[in-house]
Amino acid sequence: MKNKILTMMKSLILLFVFIALNNCSKQNNEDNNPLPEPPVATNEVDFWLTKADQSVKIQKQVGILAFKDSYNNYPNIEVNDAQTFQTVEGFGFSLTGGS
Repeated sequence: MKNKILTMMKSLILLFVFIALNNCSKQNNEDNNPLPEPPVATNEVDFWLTKADQSVKIQKQVGILAFKDSYNNYPNIEVNDAQTFQTVEGFGFSLTGGS
């Protein structure tokens, strides 16, 4: 009986090892929708450089400043002018160095 259980345990371990090794094999991940190619970067602006140590003074740069389209991921804040709240007075002095 003990020998039978030992044989079953060995078989199960062998099965799990086989499944694990089979799942670790290289898989072909061909996608029908390939990623689009990134757009070619072009200079949209001319820019000049001046360094603080004055090693470069107003020198036009030839590097590319590429700007990409970005999407607004932040929520929009809409202000309703018709809705008013309580007015607060007296912050001016504390904001302009009154402390």
